[in-house]
Amino acid sequence: MISVRSRTWVKKIVCVATVLFCIFPLTAYRTYAAQYDPRSDSCVYFSVKDERKRIALSFDDGPLEGKTDKILDVLDRYGVKATFFMVGSQAKYCPETAMRVAAEGHEIGNHTQNHKNLAAMKPKELDEEIANAEREIYNACGYIPSLFRPPEGVCTEKISNAAKLRGYSIVMWSVDTLDWQGKAASVIAENVLSNVKSGSVILMHDGIFSVSHTAEALDIIIPKLLEEGYEFVTVGELIAYSPE
Repeated sequence: MISVRSRTWVKKIVCVATVLFCIFPLTAYRTYAAQYDPRSDSCVYFSVKDERKRIALSFDDGPLEGKTDKILDVLDRYGVKATFFMVGSQAKYCPETAMRVAAEGHEIGNHTQNHKNLAAMKPKELDEEIANAEREIYNACGYIPSLFRPPEGVCTEKISNAAKLRGYSIVMWSVDTLDWQGKAASVIAENVLSNVKSGSVILMHDGIFSVSHTAEALDIIIPKLLEEGYEFVTVGELIAYSPE
């Protein structure tokens, strides 16, 4: 029979082991992530060097019925092309909207199938998230993406390698509009106008909250930047134009 004292020590050992098990994997991941700098990766773009005032608008998390359409209406009004990083499950749910994005000449990127935490996935699961999104986007609008943006902008070496194995260039951003916080159109616009520069990739979203002000903000941003001499291009065009 195990004594009370022995049982107490067993409990202590189990508790310590549990804590260590929880801490060390997290510490290991943080160390691993810190060792990888996506900015040093030639396949990861935040912005480009550009002397001709070209910039790119990009939109995440769509397509969303109604919200994406409002954004498309504004882009069409000014003759601007942009890049839409689509979630595969959304493309499947809103194929008509996905088709409109493609039909109006916009670029489409891969934003994974379900917008999950890729860093926590095993390589096979991660690959499936990318591959399934590619398939759903193609099924919805006949477009095969060549650009990839990881959810939440989390790009570890594992994620980068998975995307590169499927032939993707990875696109982050240099200007975050913070439209996902539900900010007013004037605040979103001021954020962009204060931070944009030649070669910028601007991050926006098709819509997060029930009321999205992204389309309204575009109606402020686009004419102002056109007036200042900026040219709007897709991310793919921006990358292609950038000097070696």
